[in-house]
Amino acid sequence: MALSNAALNERVPPSHHHGYTLLETVLAVASSGVLLLGLVSSMLVVSHAVPGGERDTGAQREVTIGGVLEQLSADLQAATAIHKLDAGGVHICRGDACTNDVAYAWSGGMIARRQGTGADEVLVEGVRSVAVTPRVEGGRITHVELQIAMDGDARGVTQVVALWNRPEAS
Repeated sequence: MALSNAALNERVPPSHHHGYTLLETVLAVASSGVLLLGLVSSMLVVSHAVPGGERDTGAQREVTIGGVLEQLSADLQAATAIHKLDAGGVHICRGDACTNDVAYAWSGGMIARRQGTGADEVLVEGVRSVAVTPRVEGGRITHVELQIAMDGDARGVTQVVALWNRPEAS
């Protein structure tokens, strides 16, 4: 008893399952995303754990210089008097009678900050040069131009700071 193709087609219903359902596709994409996230996270952990993985790059140096400039700028903006402003550093008084003074010194390839009678805090090392140029109008310092260049950095970073209290130039 041989069955013809027509008879077989009548007995076996045709299959309508030619692809994946929406639920299967969404689950596959979600699980792939979780796996990819885990892989990227583990790569980041390993890259930070490898010795020498934290090399000093130009971008890191610019962030460090930016932080120093930001702190120095904030201190200069609040200055009520500036006692020293030269190639070796700056001594800034904030408040009446210089009760809240801050001193910055740059030498030996570093910039250090001291507040009041506290100890020096090294802010950054690897400094090639620091230039501080006051702008004076009518006997008062109105702006200070700061320029810091790091070792291996040809151009350096420059910032101009406007002084709010306009201390007297000495």
